[in-house]
Amino acid sequence: MVRYRLSVSAFIFITAVAVFLLWPVSEAHLAPTLIAPTGAEISLLIADTPEERELGLGQRASLGEQEAMLFVFDVPARYSVWMKGMLFPLDIVWLDAELRVVHVEEHVATSTYPRSYEPPEHALYVLELSADAARKMGIVLGAALRLKEKLPQ
Repeated sequence: MVRYRLSVSAFIFITAVAVFLLWPVSEAHLAPTLIAPTGAEISLLIADTPEERELGLGQRASLGEQEAMLFVFDVPARYSVWMKGMLFPLDIVWLDAELRVVHVEEHVATSTYPRSYEPPEHALYVLELSADAARKMGIVLGAALRLKEKLPQ
């Protein structure tokens, strides 16, 4: 009986490893890269579900200088952002469908919650970076960014 259990356990383990190693990697598992106007490459965390967008970077201890969270929406609108649960200040950037900057809020402090921030015009994306990173990378009103890889569908 013990030998049978070990055989079944070994079979399950080997099958699980094989599935993991042979499973095709979808684009959704790849982190796309955003190219800033200065040429800096920014690794993106994607928030494209209501749950991911609501949590955002909340409860995260920090964000690297070359990292950001990109909130992806289905239609352009004036999406508001708050600092609920944030542990560090942010630069918040709203982008249109062509990844052109339509509004920037710089160095937004964690203490500003429950205040929310909203762009004066419609945007399709919101980009959150560590405070002061946007200006260092040339991400200012009217600047154009570009994706190195396409966004996951």
